[in-house]
Amino acid sequence: MSIPEAIILGIIQGITEWLPVSSSGHLALASYLFGIEPVGISLMLHLSSLFAVIIVLRKDILGIAKAGIKSIGEPNPESKLLFYIITATIPIAIIGLLFKDNIEAAFNSIRLVGIFLIITAIILWLTKYSKPNRDISLAGSIIIGLSQALAILPGISRSGATISAALCMGIDREKAARFSFLLFIPAIAGATILEYRTFAEVDLIPGIVAASVSFTLSLFVIRWLIGLVKKSRLHWFAPYCLVLGITAVLI
Repeated sequence: MSIPEAIILGIIQGITEWLPVSSSGHLALASYLFGIEPVGISLMLHLSSLFAVIIVLRKDILGIAKAGIKSIGEPNPESKLLFYIITATIPIAIIGLLFKDNIEAAFNSIRLVGIFLIITAIILWLTKYSKPNRDISLAGSIIIGLSQALAILPGISRSGATISAALCMGIDREKAARFSFLLFIPAIAGATILEYRTFAEVDLIPGIVAASVSFTLSLFVIRWLIGLVKKSRLHWFAPYCLVLGITAVLI
């Protein structure tokens, strides 16, 4: 992988990981065009995104951690949120372990990526009709967790699936976005532990360049998307996913 290719992949990850357009789908398409094995570099890029979201949501994370300790003797709203995050993470952990090889194989099928992008477009368009005003519940966290598990497939947007599921259940827009990003942390941390061997497949210097670009862009895009969700504009990305999906199917 060359440095220019690394920069392009970093830009793709830094923007598309957070926007509801499927970073895995974009990385699979770019890797196909560049002739690069996507699994190793994809994990390194996702790790850079993990560091970025921890920085952006550091106050939320510290609040949840403190609440978790205090809740040992006295339950509180933040500790309940921690419980919901754990609950929502279970589906992706189970599916990731059971279907790891099948998921990796899906990255090599551009037409399959295209089909999943079209599904993402439909999911995003449905948010146009949502009227969110509720808090996250146990049932809601389970459904959001199942949506995140579905987004393991390349072409299904993780943020798009989780935020859309939350909005369609009537969950407050900002809470939906923040919960989605908080879910990203245990999901990627777990994937990193499972796939750490793939780091050996990545060229060190281009990998660091790609991760650095992704990390820097992520710091800005996360904040921007939270504001966009609050303004009820998630469905704006549906036409883009639809066009890209159709293009991928026809390649």
